[in-house]
Amino acid sequence: MNHGKTFSLWSIIFREHFYFTLLLVYTLLILIYVIFPAENMFTISALIYPLIALIPFLIYIPSAKKVGFSWKDKFSIMVVFNALGAISWFVAEVIWCYYYNLFLRIEIPYPSEADFFYILASVLVIVGIAVYINSIYQDLKGKIRTEEVITSVIFTGFLMSFIGIILFYPITTYAAEEELTILCLDLIYVILDVIMTALIFFGFLIIRGKIGKILLLFLLSGLFVIVYDVAFAYLDLIGLYYDGHPIELLDIASYFLDMCAFYEIYKLYQ
Repeated sequence: MNHGKTFSLWSIIFREHFYFTLLLVYTLLILIYVIFPAENMFTISALIYPLIALIPFLIYIPSAKKVGFSWKDKFSIMVVFNALGAISWFVAEVIWCYYYNLFLRIEIPYPSEADFFYILASVLVIVGIAVYINSIYQDLKGKIRTEEVITSVIFTGFLMSFIGIILFYPITTYAAEEELTILCLDLIYVILDVIMTALIFFGFLIIRGKIGKILLLFLLSGLFVIVYDVAFAYLDLIGLYYDGHPIELLDIASYFLDMCAFYEIYKLYQ
């Protein structure tokens, strides 16, 4: 075991009050999801989801002016687009949780107006990350061997196909029963997940040591969303998903990783 690295990780968590607080809150959320029965979790989940989704954007606000925005500054594009994605996710969660779950008492309102904002958020995040990864890749292109690029493209293509097949299965299973609108939305979500998969693994495989802490956190956030989407698709397929299911902890983890990314941005500009 590498005790040095373990000690370093825990020392960072306890030294940084922000990370220690997030760890405590997430641990508390795990306990809540495990202990409370499903009928209670429907209301609890609906109450906390929009609040959690709002926090990443609130953390971004103090740094907004210093980060600024310029089409020439690719880092600012990634940050601002992720911030806009965060506020779009918040709006989506408000519609899904407060309007449909709590006000109308409708569970799993799909499709609904919330889907527009979920999709918009995903597109904004993907574009922002893609622009920044491409700028890093262009800077490193001369230092990356052709064999590395080919290997990474093949591996990323395989993972994209794998994720696509996994997510397409529930869609094709329901194809005869679902309306055209639902099928179109299903396909859009699958395509977005596949594109995000490509970005994540291309970044991990090609950029590697130059990836940076902030980009890494945003990519890990996207990875948790993809895993959640796959789990949601299959639980919904076999009729086991409900609002307040413990699988939501994966989705919530993505919001916490976004909080960490915006916190690192805040520290960068102090």
